[in-house]
Amino acid sequence: MNKVSGILKLGLVTLAAATGLMGILLLLSLAGAVHANVDAPTVDVVPGTAQAQVGPPQVITTVQFPPGIGLRPTAVGVNPATGYVYVTNNLSNDVSVISGTSVITTLAVGIEPSAVGVNPMPGYVYVANEGSNNVSVISGTTVITTLAVGSLPQAVGVNLSTGYVYVANRNSHNVTVISGTDIVTTLAAGSSPRAVGVNPVTGYVYVANWDSNNVTVISGTGVITTLGEVIQPQAVAVNTATGCVYVSHRGMPFVTVISGTNVITQIMAGFVNSAMDMNSNTGYLYVATLPGGVAVISGTEVVAEITVGESPVALGVNPATDYVYVSNQDSNDVTVISGTSVITTLMVGTSPVAVGINPYTGYVYVANEGSDNATVLSGTAVVTTLAAASWPGPVGVNPATGYVYVANWGSNDVTVISGTSDITTLVGGKYPQAIGVNPATGYVYVANWGGNDLTVISGTSVVTALAVGEFPWDVEVNPSTGYVYVANENSPGVTVISGTSVVATLAAGAWPWDVEVNPSTGYVYVANNYSNDVTVISGTGIVAILPAGAWPAAVGVNPVTGYVYVANGSSHSVTVISGTNVVTTLAVGAWPQAIGVNLATGYVYVANGNSNSVTVISGTSVVTTLTVGSRPIDVGANSASGYVYVANQDSNNVTVISGTNAIATLAVGAGPVSVGVNPSTGYAYVANHYGHSISIVGEPAARRIIYLPIVLKD
Repeated sequence: MNKVSGILKLGLVTLAAATGLMGILLLLSLAGAVHANVDAPTVDVVPGTAQAQVGPPQVITTVQFPPGIGLRPTAVGVNPATGYVYVTNNLSNDVSVISGTSVITTLAVGIEPSAVGVNPMPGYVYVANEGSNNVSVISGTTVITTLAVGSLPQAVGVNLSTGYVYVANRNSHNVTVISGTDIVTTLAAGSSPRAVGVNPVTGYVYVANWDSNNVTVISGTGVITTLGEVIQPQAVAVNTATGCVYVSHRGMPFVTVISGTNVITQIMAGFVNSAMDMNSNTGYLYVATLPGGVAVISGTEVVAEITVGESPVALGVNPATDYVYVSNQDSNDVTVISGTSVITTLMVGTSPVAVGINPYTGYVYVANEGSDNATVLSGTAVVTTLAAASWPGPVGVNPATGYVYVANWGSNDVTVISGTSDITTLVGGKYPQAIGVNPATGYVYVANWGGNDLTVISGTSVVTALAVGEFPWDVEVNPSTGYVYVANENSPGVTVISGTSVVATLAAGAWPWDVEVNPSTGYVYVANNYSNDVTVISGTGIVAILPAGAWPAAVGVNPVTGYVYVANGSSHSVTVISGTNVVTTLAVGAWPQAIGVNLATGYVYVANGNSNSVTVISGTSVVTTLTVGSRPIDVGANSASGYVYVANQDSNNVTVISGTNAIATLAVGAGPVSVGVNPSTGYAYVANHYGHSISIVGEPAARRIIYLPIVLKD
């Protein structure tokens, strides 16, 4: 689906809004005349437009957003030797590196990083990626290698005395042993190992096996015994002074105590929520209990039961101050304990799930999974909150003002760019997913998937927010009528807006995914993913429901010919519609997911995500198929210049097409996911989702129409 740039026919559609279809044809005629006489006059470019260049389009600059916390931070590791803090971001597949109170960089790792272990002596950091079955090894701020391990690695333990690293692989029921950057061996464990505890004094390693109800004991690179009748072990903590090992059982009212290779007792401690941490100075073990408590254990006795916030899920002890920090997931706060008493409660972000402590600086780092940020504490005070990374995605362009709007999924805001400058950032809704622009009124509509609302912007100011349906996924504007159509994944299907008011709510098919407007007919086409059909709307009423292929994901419209193109992901086809009738179905590449239309030539460009290709269509026929980069995900077409830009997410580049030929490949930032084109300036804006940046591509001046005032010289 081309939810981002809406095939970016804005320059032509703007004229269509004022003069109808004849305006489009007039502009196309003007384009042909200018292209035929590009060598006759000299062009003075008005300030604010692109400067002349020779050859194909080029990347002229990059707008870099500051680094931040990634999506769904779930674990924190601290290297006290360097001061670096590593936050694993489970949803964005990266690690945020913090120094002091600033995020200094973001490192791409494997899929779904879920656990981190640190060996401060060589400075190696081990990140277990449960989705890709490997471990990323980091040194400082660089990923130096990736090691294949077992299936679904979920826990990492480091023996600081030997340097051995133990990775518990939940689905393959084994433990990978690493030394430095090399795998030493793989050891069989029990069923579904979930936690690792290390006693660096004895060298014993304890692996909690959830499904087989036992604990595997390892010494060095060999298994020495298995301890049975340990019911659903979930977490392990070690008292290095006494040698006692404590095993928690989630939802069970006790903690099992092990000494060496023997189970010695069970301690009744309330309904345990698995999280534990040991204060080596006092010998106190702090155990999180449900629904909101902490049991304090000394040796084999409970010495205190403390009330904390709701659903405590993580604990951290600062051995320098003896403060204990308890993150309470459901009450969004951290309880600070000294000894057996609560001394304060600090509000943090949403759903705090992990705690990391640097005992040298005293900073405490709390990963807030729900708000995608991290709170930094010192002692009993909140120092700062480290904002979420931008994760730029949808791009919208207003050719009338020149403003470019970039919706940032991670930081829940909108960056406004003018030309090649990042000029301001506007607070938006939660998880902005799509942008629609009305160049006639200047209103910009941002659909916020996580907030079920729409942010309305005018210029560089937020005007209002409108409640829409559940999970708004796409938004499109009819510049002729001013109606705005919002496709909501869940009920109700389509919200219709005029200006800043909701005027209608329409039922659509199952899971409406993409919406596009034909400004010449006024028809609106909504692709419904689950019901495999297209809802056709006129004004505020539904006029037809048309069959499509399997999983229709993107719609492209040519208002000159009237043809509408629907990309069907699962059936690898494109349904061609005229008005309210299906004309034909064309076979294309694997998993078509975005469409761009060049109104001047009539060519339609279909990005096939799984076959790394673009199918070129003219009218109702396939003309050719072009090889592009890896996983093409969006298409932006500049009908004035004829250049078409294909964002290739996995190869970090953009393929430039002219007509039926791929003429250039441009390296951009990591994970380009969307393209926005300003036909007035010739700039193409590429949102690099994983690189947290915008690559700006400039076109040769001779190949475009400049919509701003120009002076022609003899």
